[in-house]
Amino acid sequence: MVLVMSLTAVAAPILAPEDPTRQNYDAVLAPLSLDHPLGTDRLGRDTLSRLMHGARTSLAVGVLTQLIVVAIGIPVGVIAGFTTPHGGNLIMRAVDVVYALPDLLFIILLRAIFGGNLFMMIMAIGLVSWPTVARLVRGQTLSLKEREFILAAREIGASEPRIILHHLLPNSLGPVIVAVTFLVPRAIFAEAALSYIGIGVMSPTPSWGSMVQEGYSVIFVSYEQVLFPTIAIAMVMMAFTFLGDGLRDLLDPRSG
Repeated sequence: MVLVMSLTAVAAPILAPEDPTRQNYDAVLAPLSLDHPLGTDRLGRDTLSRLMHGARTSLAVGVLTQLIVVAIGIPVGVIAGFTTPHGGNLIMRAVDVVYALPDLLFIILLRAIFGGNLFMMIMAIGLVSWPTVARLVRGQTLSLKEREFILAAREIGASEPRIILHHLLPNSLGPVIVAVTFLVPRAIFAEAALSYIGIGVMSPTPSWGSMVQEGYSVIFVSYEQVLFPTIAIAMVMMAFTFLGDGLRDLLDPRSG
């Protein structure tokens, strides 16, 4: 399911039957038909085309956000776990402050400060999501740094950067990959929620959240305008959740 959605997002300009931003006032809220398989919205835009292009937005937010999460969370977690106990506790208290902030409120604040384009929304979601990975990596580092192969590397004169890059990080990647996979649907839902309340992806860029928000105003006339993007959001979140469960079973040495 993840593969199909990803391919659909990449090939949306080719697969989409129409331009997702083209308005046709002669076909406003058109029902399902051969010309418009999923109907049209209140501006006459083809719903299927907007769903396909909206997948590009949602998956881009979900995946690119994790690059920020990994870029911040892994170094902070490694430093907090590898430094002195006092220094590590100090770093983690700062991480806990960020972790305790309400996600959506913090994202709204960052959006208000830095602007409302797609790149800034990805940055905002990433900046509230990295503490999860930092806490996980710190726990892995504390567990691994006293293991025999780490002690042996120290005994033969390996430098700390080499120990971190060649021993700690490779052995910590399994749980991190699983955690990042679970964070993808969280980011997609955050984008949808922000777009629904009108501070997410700006029109006319297609987004599943904004499609739900626009369709809500005509829900009693054409409920499909809310139904189809909601199903798309639910399916992609479910798909990444199942993928995370599968990766956890595969990469966790304690399973099976």
